Amino acid sequence: MATLRDRGDARLITKEFSLLLVAALGVFLALGMTLPVLPYFVRDLGGGDLAIGIVVGSMAVSAVLIRPFTAPAIQNWGFQRLVLAGGVAGAVAIAGHAFADSFPVLLALRLLTGAALAVMFVACIARVMATAPAEHRSKASSYFSVAPYLGLGLGPVIGQPCYEAFGFGPTFLLAGVLQLAGTLPILLVTNHRDPGEKVPRFHTAALWPGAVLALGIIGVVAFNAYIPLYVDELRGTNPAFMFLAYSIVVLAARIFAGGLPDRIGAVRAGTLATVGVVVGLVIIAAAQSPLWIYVGILPLGAGIAFQYPGLMALTISRVSESERPAAVSTFTMFFDVATGLGGLIVGQAAALGGYRTAFAAAACCSVLGLILLRTVVASKS
Repeated sequence: MATLRDRGDARLITKEFSLLLVAALGVFLALGMTLPVLPYFVRDLGGGDLAIGIVVGSMAVSAVLIRPFTAPAIQNWGFQRLVLAGGVAGAVAIAGHAFADSFPVLLALRLLTGAALAVMFVACIARVMATAPAEHRSKASSYFSVAPYLGLGLGPVIGQPCYEAFGFGPTFLLAGVLQLAGTLPILLVTNHRDPGEKVPRFHTAALWPGAVLALGIIGVVAFNAYIPLYVDELRGTNPAFMFLAYSIVVLAARIFAGGLPDRIGAVRAGTLATVGVVVGLVIIAAAQSPLWIYVGILPLGAGIAFQYPGLMALTISRVSESERPAAVSTFTMFFDVATGLGGLIVGQAAALGGYRTAFAAAACCSVLGLILLRTVVASKS
């Protein structure tokens, strides 16, 4: 039987890689704890469905604004310092939700959370992609995504019971503490930086792959924003387990088939993935009971699992080593674009036609992404 070392994965799983995983786990665990709580918190502050979409998408505004400065900062300051700065700032912002007494204050804290997450995540993934062997880049990306999806899966399971037992304040404070606890161990690794050569703030190689990713991620935005309220509408209980099920599907796909895009190619893997996203969203939009949401989670989660690592590896393969931080920054910026625009799209759809309409609108966006993938992106491969 092949061992971890025999398969070559040992080159990926280093002390540095592991501590980056821990830092990412802390950040996304904290973020996950807010997912089932945030819609009710916005309602408690007097907001409606559109306000929920705006709050969910607001993180994208500051994240997009700070992205152009992240690649030069990685080069001049080093990845470790940025992971530390982003993790600590994000922990303060998440804990600060406990003291938000109005919609503008909450919005400001979400903006800080978005900026901190962007800095931290770009620094982490840029370092992972810089040290991964070329033939295992999608596998490295898949393995690293274990931390974010595990955090987003377990976070709601912790956050919802905490909210039900203690209320909003203690839930947000605990989330901030857990994020800080995950961030501080990054001090144990050596900081790497490469000052001197000027790097671009954007990279055009990431634009079309990023656009495909963003159109798929809009479905996740709808899922994160409206599943708790949609479950209430369907007279179901405990939406936290739906977030957990989604994360388990994504994690299982990435752990056991993380190298699939390396083997069959990013465009082919992306096509299968995007079809899965569309099918999953259609099933969720048409759900007659909470059970059908779980059915839709299977293709949705599997599709999201393979979209990101394949498109990321495709982007990195088109740029030089010195341009990788800029390419990573530009590509991951489309997470924020999807969150911001997606929040407005699904928020308006929900306000006009209800939660089913929001998921149907997200499915239409993924269909557009499939068209772009098969035409523009495929022609450049």
